[in-house]
Amino acid sequence: MNYSQIGLILDIIGVLILFVFGLPSKFKDGTEQFKFPKNDYNDYREKYNKAIKFMAQLGLLFLIAGFILQFIGSYH
Repeated sequence: MNYSQIGLILDIIGVLILFVFGLPSKFKDGTEQFKFPKNDYNDYREKYNKAIKFMAQLGLLFLIAGFILQFIGSYH
């Protein structure tokens, strides 16, 4: 496999991850200003939001790495 093929595979993986988890967003839902009591749902939501943000950033990383490898492969 050459760099272009590896880059294309990384791009496809990155797009699939972004399709499932979406792009990372800086939008806040407004609940940060309220002090909710700690409960299982709030903990779950916080962990879930962190997981979504991590996976979205991972998808973007795959996309960027894939484009870089495709660019390198076009000159090899």
